[in-house]
Amino acid sequence: MPKSKEFLGSQGKILDVLEYFITKNDYITIEEISNLFNLSKSGAYRIFKILQKKGLINYSTNTKKYYLDEKFLNLIFVPVKKNSIYFIAGTLIPKLEKVINEDTFFLTLEDDRFLFIKKPNHINEDSITLNEVQFYKTSFGLILLSYLKKANLNILLKKAKLTFKEFDNEIYKKDFIYLLKKIKKDGYSINFNGIKTGFLDISLPIIDKVNKKIYCLGTIIPEYKFNENYKNFILKELNKCKKNIENNVIKFDTLFK
Repeated sequence: MPKSKEFLGSQGKILDVLEYFITKNDYITIEEISNLFNLSKSGAYRIFKILQKKGLINYSTNTKKYYLDEKFLNLIFVPVKKNSIYFIAGTLIPKLEKVINEDTFFLTLEDDRFLFIKKPNHINEDSITLNEVQFYKTSFGLILLSYLKKANLNILLKKAKLTFKEFDNEIYKKDFIYLLKKIKKDGYSINFNGIKTGFLDISLPIIDKVNKKIYCLGTIIPEYKFNENYKNFILKELNKCKKNIENNVIKFDTLFK
């Protein structure tokens, strides 16, 4: 790891060494730091002692090496732990986008608002209400509504009646509820012309078992690309990302209990 260009003095060296501890996340010796950063052993030792005094690293008498202290891990990760799925999704979704080369989104439902944690490129707002979008024509709306309890769903559909007249029709409402049950069973939703003309959106649920909350991960693709093989490819990659997010939320919670 090269030395920081922004810091030329001792403070810069201390930050460089701390960054190396964070990046490696393993036991580290004075000799290793001395060689890596072109420091004398006494200079490396002084940096270790400063970091140890601040409670950022500690010394293992068994391995005779230094490691990141629990105080530092708590300082960094306790705020993250409260919304660990935001942190985890923020790390994994960019990797998904590189694989599928399509625009993605990640959101949840709070009361009657869709809250975007990761917005698709054409949406400027961080949140939209049920009445601002034809939620029943979007894959994410259908996914998130399919996991609502019956009483909560009925409340939202009553609100939606004021804007979307289709819900005045009881037959339509029954068909819609049947559709939600099917989507929940299938584990994904696909909708044409849902949130962008000429495109279709594909979504699936992300279940945060730790906080008992439902999120939605999805992507928007041009209609001309859509065929059975491409659909299966997209669903396969979305499901890989879904499992990684869900598993890492559980691991993260276990690690910092």
